[in-house]
Amino acid sequence: MAYSSIGIAVISNEDMEWKSLSETIFCRNMHFISEREVRENLQYGELVSELEKAFLKVAKNEVSFYPRIRASNGGITMNMLPSIFPDHGVAGLKVYLNNGKSTNFQYLLFDTSRPSPIALMEANYLGQIRTGALSALATKLLFHSGKMKLLIVGSGFQAESQLLAHHGIFEPEEISVFSRNRDHAYTFSRKMAGITGKEIKVEEDLGKAIENSNVICSATSAKEPIFKAGMFPDQFHLNLVGSNILSRSEAESTVFKSADDVFVEDLDQAKLESAEIINILKESPGFRINEFKELVENPGKYSSSRKTVFKSMGNGIEDLVAASIVCRNLGITSG
Repeated sequence: MAYSSIGIAVISNEDMEWKSLSETIFCRNMHFISEREVRENLQYGELVSELEKAFLKVAKNEVSFYPRIRASNGGITMNMLPSIFPDHGVAGLKVYLNNGKSTNFQYLLFDTSRPSPIALMEANYLGQIRTGALSALATKLLFHSGKMKLLIVGSGFQAESQLLAHHGIFEPEEISVFSRNRDHAYTFSRKMAGITGKEIKVEEDLGKAIENSNVICSATSAKEPIFKAGMFPDQFHLNLVGSNILSRSEAESTVFKSADDVFVEDLDQAKLESAEIINILKESPGFRINEFKELVENPGKYSSSRKTVFKSMGNGIEDLVAASIVCRNLGITSG
């Protein structure tokens, strides 16, 4: 059995053997998984399928997750997303630290039968791909318009994932990108065209771009809403993934109110983290917001919806599913 350097101290138990060398700690039966290994062992199609199964389990109360926990002091914030998946025999915690300058993401996966840690993995790419995959799953269940005309709003890290997930699952008829930074939009277009082999049109006007699209994925850092109800065509699906902090908002309340159906992963979490959802419920306390588990459990109920919005914030079960796939594909676990 190989030994993996993990660089942190963990209390040992009877399932572990420890060796100390200088200040580095080695743990038997626990694996360190690099960002490169995550990239090589986590694909959009597989993750979309597994996320759909997982949210069916959420609907049956057979998995558990808790809204994001944040501890802040002196400009430093520790974020934690715990979850448990009994059927797969795993539990886990995504933890990431932001010091005001940069963020470091890690995932700690446990075997619930021992219970012992299985793996510590770098989780920046894990978070990126699961965000794109979840949007693609929402689109799969809500988009019923035939040929897809995809618009990506934003040109950063998460925008790439939105495009790649939708391209891999749906092969859109047209793909375009809009960014408030025009240079970034052209750089994004060239990079994504090289990866997908498909032309990525750069849009100059957001309103016109939306008029000509039927699936819009927004991954921006906008502090003030950039979407208004009057901008959208008669039929559309909108994925909003740009923020899970209250100082940012991508869409006005009118966008949600004009939709036939609005979805969030978890309403309790949305009430804590989404400025858009908080504002809607403040303005209209009885406004109907659906949880994602309802969509996965009964997609036919929403098959006639012509205007749909999915506000995503990311939760622990999504990270746990992604981490489990990585470990399974590496041969670390069998489930």
